[in-house]
Amino acid sequence: MKTLEDRRVEAELGRVCEYMTRDVIEISATDSLAHAVRKLKSADVSGAPVVAEDGHVVGVVTLTDLFSIMKHPTVTADTGPFLRRENTLGELAVRMGLRVRDVMSRDPVTVDAYAPLVTAAHLMVSHGVNRLPVVDENGRVHGIITRDDLVEAVARAAQG
Repeated sequence: MKTLEDRRVEAELGRVCEYMTRDVIEISATDSLAHAVRKLKSADVSGAPVVAEDGHVVGVVTLTDLFSIMKHPTVTADTGPFLRRENTLGELAVRMGLRVRDVMSRDPVTVDAYAPLVTAAHLMVSHGVNRLPVVDENGRVHGIITRDDLVEAVARAAQG
């Protein structure tokens, strides 16, 4: 049961839809790893929802996920520019036959747009994630809420 203080905090912070990003890039589960990296970098984000052909969210992929295969023993550490890392990733992924579906986090934790922001914060903390796809009642992407969005909401509430 929620206390009066819990309800006050929920009311002060608002709902997920007030802080989520609505224009979300989506990554296809069948995209190549290099293509996914380029999409994330061009949108200047570090992660995005992964969607199936029918538009349902099936995972989340981050730059960390994508570059994790570069720890493969056949690849040496690359300290050069990002493009060289992307090319190395692309070559390695082709050799290994990898797609986004092979490195994404599956069974993503999602949140409803009208859920209290506090609910999103609890979900992020309890599942150890930095972003939540915001989905509609059919499981399709409606937006995304990130840890940075939560920080912004708290800062605005503190300014009162």
